[in-house]
Amino acid sequence: MPIMQHLSNKITFWGYLIFPVLVSCGNGETLSPEIKSLTEAVYASGYIQSRGEFELTAQSEGILKKRFVEEGDYVDAGQELFEIASTAQEARLANAQNLYELASKNSGDNSPLLAEAQNAVQLTWEKYQADSINYVRYTNLWNEKATSQAKYEAAVTAFNSSKLSWIQSKNNLENRWDQLKIERDQAYQQLLSAREESGFYTVRAEQPGTFFQSGKEPGELVRKGDLLAVLGMEGGFIANLKVDEQDISRLKTGQKVMLKIDAYPDSMYEAKLEKIYTKVDPRDQMLRVDAAVQDQLPGKYTGLALEANIVTREKDSVLVIQRNLLMEGDSIMIEKDGKEKKVKVEIGLRTLSEVEVLSGIDRNTKLIKPSG
Repeated sequence: MPIMQHLSNKITFWGYLIFPVLVSCGNGETLSPEIKSLTEAVYASGYIQSRGEFELTAQSEGILKKRFVEEGDYVDAGQELFEIASTAQEARLANAQNLYELASKNSGDNSPLLAEAQNAVQLTWEKYQADSINYVRYTNLWNEKATSQAKYEAAVTAFNSSKLSWIQSKNNLENRWDQLKIERDQAYQQLLSAREESGFYTVRAEQPGTFFQSGKEPGELVRKGDLLAVLGMEGGFIANLKVDEQDISRLKTGQKVMLKIDAYPDSMYEAKLEKIYTKVDPRDQMLRVDAAVQDQLPGKYTGLALEANIVTREKDSVLVIQRNLLMEGDSIMIEKDGKEKKVKVEIGLRTLSEVEVLSGIDRNTKLIKPSG
């Protein structure tokens, strides 16, 4: 279907129709121009969408155990939406908890793994103390020349050896303790990671808004990346619209948009153009634009189909004729002094059915009705 024909079919709901005055003359019926308001608009189609609408997807796998809210409910930030059950994840969390508790016990003051090293420190310390006393004794005896050199040197050697053993045992205890603390910290990080993964199994709302749609029901299998819900932020609704690329140059933000929603056929709703996207869809050569709905809608529904007129220009009290009277070169046929005459006119606003005439005729001009 040609674009203009398609638009003509779609635009008829606005009711911008001319009711011409018919006058009888000798050569047949003529029409008279009208003084009226005229609106120039761009046709668009689309659907109602909650502001900030987004899809919530699963970050884990399992069986959907519970759904805590119903479609249409308002939810607060942090509120629980779903609970996903996973025996594998529960086992991983329990294992991580057990490993952390064991590592904490092993790195504590009463650690069984440290007992041997602590005993070694105690034994080497006691020997070091005994050898220290013996060393002092034999040093005094040596100075008094009351002992042999062999016994003195044996006491010195024993003293130095026990001191070294004590220092080494202390270092071994500290190194073992440091290693157990590292193992405890690693176990704690693994526990945190397991808890974080378990958090994916309790799905919460990240921000306040409306819970529009649930993608899963309790008992269904959930895989990572599956759609769980569609939510919308606070702040009302927008009209997600598509316009023909040929009309892009006529659009600018702030323009008034009149909406006709299929679900509410007897009402019109006003919106305001707030965003014009920059990429034309190559599949249909249409451009997306968003309009903020200004009026209160009867219900909180998203996805409702609609048609729209984006008002590009409006004028009051202008001279208007039917568009099908206009001929090539912006000329029309008139009746003057009982004769037909072709005159050129200057055209202003144009709609699919009417045009504004700026000059060339006046309110009293008799227009020749097209034949056929």
